[in-house]
Amino acid sequence: TISRFILALEYVPATSCFVLASELFGENYRNFFGLMIVVAYSLGVIGCSVLAYFAVDYQNYLRILSVLSIISYIFTVIYVPESARYLFSKGRKEEAKKVLLKIADGNDVGEEEREKLVNYIDSYQPDSQKSEKQFFITDLFSQSTFFSTQIFKTFFIWFCVSLVYFGICLHINRMPGDLYLTNTVSGLAELIACLFFGPFIVKRLPFRKTLGSLGFLPCTIFLTLVYFVLQFPNLDPFPKNDGQKWVLITIFCFLGKLFIACVFANVYNYMSGLIPTCVRSTAISAVSAAARLGAATYPQL
Repeated sequence: TISRFILALEYVPATSCFVLASELFGENYRNFFGLMIVVAYSLGVIGCSVLAYFAVDYQNYLRILSVLSIISYIFTVIYVPESARYLFSKGRKEEAKKVLLKIADGNDVGEEEREKLVNYIDSYQPDSQKSEKQFFITDLFSQSTFFSTQIFKTFFIWFCVSLVYFGICLHINRMPGDLYLTNTVSGLAELIACLFFGPFIVKRLPFRKTLGSLGFLPCTIFLTLVYFVLQFPNLDPFPKNDGQKWVLITIFCFLGKLFIACVFANVYNYMSGLIPTCVRSTAISAVSAAARLGAATYPQL
C-alpha cells in the first residue's frame, strides 16, 4: 500500500511535464506539442508490453522501470529548461532572461533578434501583486461566475473522459486474445490518435466539436458494438482463436480507444488554453484529481 501511494506521487511530475511543455511553446504550437506529450505516453504503454513480455518476472520488470525512472530524472534535471512564462509570472525576470537567451543560442538566433529579445525582457514590468501571491485551488473560483462555471464543466468533462478512458485500459486484461498483444494494440491506438488524427482535427475544428462529435460520439458507437459482439459472438465473422472469437472485439476496442484517447489528449490542451499561467499548474492538478476520481469510479460500476 505504501509503495502504491509513493507510485501515485509520480503522477505529479507527469502533470508538471505537460504544463511545462504547454508553456515552453508558443500559442501556434501549443496544441501540437501537447499532443506529442501523449504520444510519448503511448510509446511508453507499448514499451511496457514489450518489456513485460521479455521480463523473467515482475520483480525484474519493476527493477528495469526503476532504472528508467532514474535516467529520466537525470535527463530532466540536466537538459529540461525552466518555464520562462512561470518565471515571469513570479517576477523572476533575470532567471527568465537566462532561460530565453539559452534557448535563443540553441536555435542560432541572429544578433539583431537576440538584441530585440533582450530589450523586450528588460522593458517587461511584472505585476508585483501576482508575482508575490501564492495561488491555490480556491483562486480558480474567485474570478467570476462564468469562469467558475467553466471550471466545473471542465471538471465534469475530465471525470467522464477518464471514466471511459481508464475503463478501456483497465478492462484489457479481461479481453479475449493475448494480453501482451492487446495492450500493444491499445498503445498503438493512442499513438495513431495523437500522432495523426489529433493534430489533423485540432487545427481545423474548435475544441467543442473535437471533444464531442469526433471524440465521445464515435467512441460510444464502437464500445456499443463491442457490447453486442460480446453478447452475440456469432456476429464475429472471423474464426475462433484458442477457442475464442476476439478479432472483431479487438478491432472495435482499438477504434473506441483511438477516439477516447484523442479526447483525453485534447482536453489537456483545452484546459491549458483556458487557464492563465499563474494558476495553470494548480488548475491542471485539480482537474487531474477529477480524472483520477473517474478512474477510481469505473471499478465500482
